[in-house]
Amino acid sequence: MEQPENALALSAFVEFQVFYNTPSFDFAARAPAVMSAVFDAFWPWNITLANISVKQNPASSGEVGIVFNLPIPRIVFTVGMGATTLLVTNPDWSQEQLISEIATAGLQAVQSSVGAVFSQYVLSILMHVKPERRTLSEISSNFLNIKSPKLSNPTIKARGFSVYADNFSWVVDSSVVYDGALFLKILRSFDPSVAFSDMAQALRADQDELLGTLKLTVN
Repeated sequence: MEQPENALALSAFVEFQVFYNTPSFDFAARAPAVMSAVFDAFWPWNITLANISVKQNPASSGEVGIVFNLPIPRIVFTVGMGATTLLVTNPDWSQEQLISEIATAGLQAVQSSVGAVFSQYVLSILMHVKPERRTLSEISSNFLNIKSPKLSNPTIKARGFSVYADNFSWVVDSSVVYDGALFLKILRSFDPSVAFSDMAQALRADQDELLGTLKLTVN
């Protein structure tokens, strides 16, 4: 059996989006209550006033938000009019319990201060990975079975693919940020009744399956 090739994770992001059943159109009036509730919720993680900001000059109501940059490295929690988002940069799966606790505390504070009813959870991971040996063209050679001289041309650097279902999607492409690297995006949606640990487990299984499909492994 062919052993998977090691790949270097150059950067990665996990985004947890929680969409409201209806937008909070009185968000501006509730902003002080939101700040107070989320500040209290994040107190165990040593949050300070310096960690709180408001998005400047939003282009639309969808961009209005209060941003909490937690002292814990790489975690940003944003409360908006239509959704709340938790973003983790270069996540480590060993931090799953910590991230779950932060997400739960923050969302409970949002519910109490905004009065939001959550309609959908969306959890996604975006990765830029660089294989140790194979080129992108070699890795992606099996992505297309279309018989076309242009697509079979040896000058083709890489090929990509995307798959969409009702509750998940995969995107594989060449990275525009890092030379010789792949860009991977895995997205999965959940009902609000699903526990964060179960969502994280499903996303990690997707990551393992996609990397396995590409015959790659990331430490």
